[in-house]
Amino acid sequence: LIDNCTGVYLDPSVVGTSTNDEGGISPIFSDSNDHVEIDPCSDFRYDPEGTVSLWVKTPENPSYSAKGLLGMRTEYSGAAALSLVIIDTAISVYLDDDEAYSAYGHAAAPIGSIERGVWSHVAFSWGARGLYVYVNGDLVASNTYNQDSLFTYSGRWAPTLHIGRGILVIPSTTSEIGFDGSIAHVAFLQNQMDDADIKDLAAVKPDLNEFSVVDGTWTKVFY
Repeated sequence: LIDNCTGVYLDPSVVGTSTNDEGGISPIFSDSNDHVEIDPCSDFRYDPEGTVSLWVKTPENPSYSAKGLLGMRTEYSGAAALSLVIIDTAISVYLDDDEAYSAYGHAAAPIGSIERGVWSHVAFSWGARGLYVYVNGDLVASNTYNQDSLFTYSGRWAPTLHIGRGILVIPSTTSEIGFDGSIAHVAFLQNQMDDADIKDLAAVKPDLNEFSVVDGTWTKVFY
C-alpha cells in the first residue's frame, strides 16, 4: 500500500487460522472477526480519485448471504465511506463522502458477476468519470453519477481500513459483515485507471509462480 501503511491481523486466535499457497501465502477468512486492519494513515484521508485492485476466491458453495471484502467508515459520524461486498455471485461497491447514507452511492453488478471457487480479479475505480467495477478485467457495473471522493473527515490520519470485513449499506442498516474465502494482492492506486489498464492489471494472475523482482523496487514481474 501507499506511504508505509501496513496491515495487521487481529487476535491470532481468530485470525488467519488457515492459509493457502495459491498466489503466494494468503489467509482464509472465516467470519466478521477474522480480518486484517490497515492502521490509520494519511493515504486514505482524502482521495478524489483512485483504483483498488485485489484477487478474491470464494468457497465453492457459500451460503446465500452478503460477504464483506473491504470497509471503511468516516471518522465522526461512523457512516460508511467505502465498502466492497459480494452477495451470492453479485458484487457491489459503495462510496460516499457526505457522512450520511446515500441511495446513489452504489455501483452494483448482477448475480453471476463473479464465479465461485476460483481466483477472480476484482477492481473498482472512482473519480471524475464516476464509480466503476470490474471482474477479471471486464466492466460489470458503473455509476457515472457518483463522482464522490474517498473522504473520511478525519484530519491527518484516516480511520482504520478493514480487509476481509465490509459494510452492508442499505437504508435500514450499515452493519459490519465478514468474508469467507481468500483475498490476495490488495493494491490501492492513486489514479482512476481506464478500462484498458484494468484489463492489463487483471492479466497478472496470482497463480503464476515464476517471477522476478525489479532491482531497487517492490515490483514483481510474473511469467
